[in-house]
Amino acid sequence: AVSDSLVSCVEDGSRIESRRGMSFAALTSGICLANAGLGVVHGFASSAGGMYNIPHGVLCGTLMAKANEVNVRELLKKNVNPAALRKYASLGKLFLGENSGTDDYFIDGFIRFLSDITGRFNIPRLAGYGIAGEDIGSICIRTEIKNNPVRLEQEDLEEILVDDQAQDAVAEELELLVLLVVAVAVLIGERLVREGAVDEVIVLELDA
Repeated sequence: AVSDSLVSCVEDGSRIESRRGMSFAALTSGICLANAGLGVVHGFASSAGGMYNIPHGVLCGTLMAKANEVNVRELLKKNVNPAALRKYASLGKLFLGENSGTDDYFIDGFIRFLSDITGRFNIPRLAGYGIAGEDIGSICIRTEIKNNPVRLEQEDLEEILVDDQAQDAVAEELELLVLLVVAVAVLIGERLVREGAVDEVIVLELDA
């Protein structure tokens, strides 16, 4: 249901079939979580969500890609829980819509998919809710991950949150760069108008 409905539902909430699919996904995922327990993403939702006023969906959504990237890396490095890696590969097949390829190909593809939609959906970063670099250690100490598919150390947990901080900084720098480019373009256009090279300059407002 998620692979068929998630993107279309987010990009056009009027699509009833997509909303129906996501409603079914929400129901079945809740049943799964009740029986399987919570992994690192929901561990952060409990610790950081209890310390800061962050919407649950924002917190889970913004950490999903990096948390699963770290999970896969540690599963491979420690050579444990092959069943979990097979499940990651199955998810890759679902979300990539392909069947031909190695497990590694599908696992990498699934992680890329998560990263791509995090940016595509423009999910807010956690720094906007007050989490600063000096808060990361205390959050990680309070994060429960006993049902995660692989054991993560303190530095692994910190890496997940630090990556979110870094992505937020990159987004701010890109926004400033775009504003600078636009400002320079406007100044150049105004000069061309004064010199008679062009008749007028039209500035279009574009959505982010």
